[in-house]
Amino acid sequence: MRVSPTIPGTIDFAFISDSALAGDITDFNAFAAGLGLLGAVTETGAWQDVSAFFGLAPTHAFIQSDVGVPEPASLALLGTALVGLAAIRRRKRV
Repeated sequence: MRVSPTIPGTIDFAFISDSALAGDITDFNAFAAGLGLLGAVTETGAWQDVSAFFGLAPTHAFIQSDVGVPEPASLALLGTALVGLAAIRRRKRV
């Protein structure tokens, strides 16, 4: 976070993507190392108001955190296992 050099009276926020290049990650880590911890935000996947962390009035700064989404193959494997367990249970009853 820094005071914007291009728009007076505003603040720039810096975040980095999971798919960033190695050099970009190194540059970002060097930049972020000097920043203090503003606070922790629980990842919910929803938009969250973080204005208070920056001393702003409510509804002036929002973030959206990532929440892991299971991949289709994992869900298919889980479904197959559940069907298998149900078949075994049914076979033992008969």
